Amino acid sequence: MRDTDDKTRATDEWLDLSTYLPSITGFAQASELLNDPRLKADYHSLFAAVGASQGRAGEAGKRSLLNLNGEEHKRLRSKVAPEFRPRSVDRIRPFAHNTAHSLFRELPESQFFDFMGLFAKPYTERTTGEYIGFPATDLDSLTLTIDQINEAVGDLANRASDFDAGCTELLDYAIQALIERRDRPTDDVLGHLAQLIATSEIDELFAANLIVTLLAAGLEPTILQMGLIVEEFSKRPEVWDMLAANNDLVPAVLEELLRLRSTNQGVVRSIDKDVALQGVHFKKGSQLLVNIAAANQDCRRFAKPDSFDLAANRGSHLAFGFGPHHCLGAPLVRAQLQEAITVLVNEAHCPRVINVHSKTGTGLVGPLKLIIEMTSRK
Repeated sequence: MRDTDDKTRATDEWLDLSTYLPSITGFAQASELLNDPRLKADYHSLFAAVGASQGRAGEAGKRSLLNLNGEEHKRLRSKVAPEFRPRSVDRIRPFAHNTAHSLFRELPESQFFDFMGLFAKPYTERTTGEYIGFPATDLDSLTLTIDQINEAVGDLANRASDFDAGCTELLDYAIQALIERRDRPTDDVLGHLAQLIATSEIDELFAANLIVTLLAAGLEPTILQMGLIVEEFSKRPEVWDMLAANNDLVPAVLEELLRLRSTNQGVVRSIDKDVALQGVHFKKGSQLLVNIAAANQDCRRFAKPDSFDLAANRGSHLAFGFGPHHCLGAPLVRAQLQEAITVLVNEAHCPRVINVHSKTGTGLVGPLKLIIEMTSRK
């Protein structure tokens, strides 16, 4: 009987069976499974389960990096990955820094305001749009469409047609932008993708899907993550002031905040072949949830998992995933957040949170509205 109890207790440390899907909560086990080729990303099936896989957008989504696996995923990702390496994304830093300065100067002084609406959202949209290559004049209409898509995702069973219409509009825009850049190369994501199409290294539909993914699935996590970070800073004014005194610490502080409070709570994976992990068997055709939030606070990996501690919690985290589907845009998100934090700590005293209305669940979480008070240092 003791052997059974010990085995159950050991399993409980990394596997939660009380959730709607088996939930992997251990850092080591989550990392292993995210890197296991028998586990597949299959967002098309998730959409199909609620009737949102039909239509042009649903069919095109099969060509998304979020849905591809194996050698095809590896080949296509390798073609576009150079655009998202740290050295490549560094070109956005001056624009991001200036954008953060501009938005900060427009914030109301000595009164409460919604940080998400006045800073996090416009900052993320403008810097991402600039990096991809969208003209500023197109941003307003595009972001309205993106908002429509994200709202529909929250109720796909009833709003599948809105989701399809929004994604189709973005696809059409992306395809037209790629066509224009074949004869007019530009030093941005669209320009580089257009050249890869011209040399037959990638196809047009795949490239357009990548653009749609960056906009429809890439903006919201960065916006929410920025709100979570400001929330966490409000609890730690000493860390905020430490960064104002030494901007070089921004990258390290950001990584600890990403570990402690990631917007990405978990990812679902489909099991392509039977998998056994530490005596537990997962059958082919079933699904499991890799619990990113829990894995990032695994006491076997981090010495003080529930605390902000740069010295104690060294090591990589899973906020951007792991393995073949590790977030392609992670270097871009890091650059955006680092530049925003640097400007804010230099220009303002630590924010005080007045009220927050948050998105919750097992996918993305974070503030939808974050009412704060933040006064200028000058």
